[in-house]
Amino acid sequence: MALLLLTCKGEQPLPDLTIPDQYDGSTFAAHTADEQGLLDQLSTLTNLMKTGRTGATVSASDLRDAWNPGGTIILPNRTRAEYAEAIADPGGWLDQLAEASGGTYDPFDPNSPGGVYGGYLFAPGGIELEQRIEKGLFGAALFEHLRQLPLSEGDPAIADQALAIYGTSPLFPNSDNGSLHSIPDAFLAKYAARRDQNDGNGLYTQMQEALIYLQAALQAGPEYRNSWGVAWEQVLTLYERITAATILNYLHSSIAAFSSTNPDEATLAGGLHALSEAVGFLHGLRGLPRDCIGTCPGLSDQEIADLLTLMEAPIDGPARLDRFVQEPFTYVPQLQQALEDLQVAYQFSDQEVSDFRFNWVNEQGR
Repeated sequence: MALLLLTCKGEQPLPDLTIPDQYDGSTFAAHTADEQGLLDQLSTLTNLMKTGRTGATVSASDLRDAWNPGGTIILPNRTRAEYAEAIADPGGWLDQLAEASGGTYDPFDPNSPGGVYGGYLFAPGGIELEQRIEKGLFGAALFEHLRQLPLSEGDPAIADQALAIYGTSPLFPNSDNGSLHSIPDAFLAKYAARRDQNDGNGLYTQMQEALIYLQAALQAGPEYRNSWGVAWEQVLTLYERITAATILNYLHSSIAAFSSTNPDEATLAGGLHALSEAVGFLHGLRGLPRDCIGTCPGLSDQEIADLLTLMEAPIDGPARLDRFVQEPFTYVPQLQQALEDLQVAYQFSDQEVSDFRFNWVNEQGR
């Protein structure tokens, strides 16, 4: 009888994890000071770079001060080394942006110096360095910070910090429209909202559900460690998939601009702007560990390098996005190939890729 009792006892199964309908925002502000500081620094840098769009000269020293303002939260320290070096090394992207500012750019002239064209500031070769820096940091700094959060400690603050770095609030407005929402989505959440049709199935909704699940699992305690892992993998995977969906959107836009009949300056500038965003988002994913924890399916570093070459923004050479303006019939097929390769890598359906063309926030007026 004693042996039978010992055999039958065992561990009792855990109660089902209760998942609430809404995110508990009561600790959000208290837990996310570091994340807000990091986001504020990126916003300050981006806003300074944007002043170059007006034709004003942007000081290299001012850019470096915004990039590395000191204090306890320093953007370069949260950025993967390879991307930080490309941005801030002597002669790097910050210096190139400063040098391009104050001039006028002509994408039809392969030897044109950098300057403003169609309301955007381009460096020689037609790359908008503002986008290459900012959007690359969504991956190389923000995603890197997200990945480094100490999930193994089981602190419920991790959910708040992941939510903040994603760029939204516990309200989850699913919109970046500041005229309709007091706290609109920003950073990657803004792009997730634009790719989501608000039908309960899209990427934004999936991330919302994953973050609510993560918070509930962490609040439930260490007995639910396996649930933490499941939720964390969902959050990391979705961050990358939202990035990939956004790259596909910008590839659609640039293909349409460069393929149009008799495109005007605004159309061509918009195409270079969109392609620069795609380049930045993609390059920022380089350096992710491919251990299938939140990153599979996905792209290897070599595959990212190959796609950037198709976009005429190679890792180890000068960007030549101007070729899509000068010889569209020759070079635009490369963008179509990049779009198809990206679709395969992230296993998006044809319908999803088609739907990613649209900004659904604008389409639905939400």
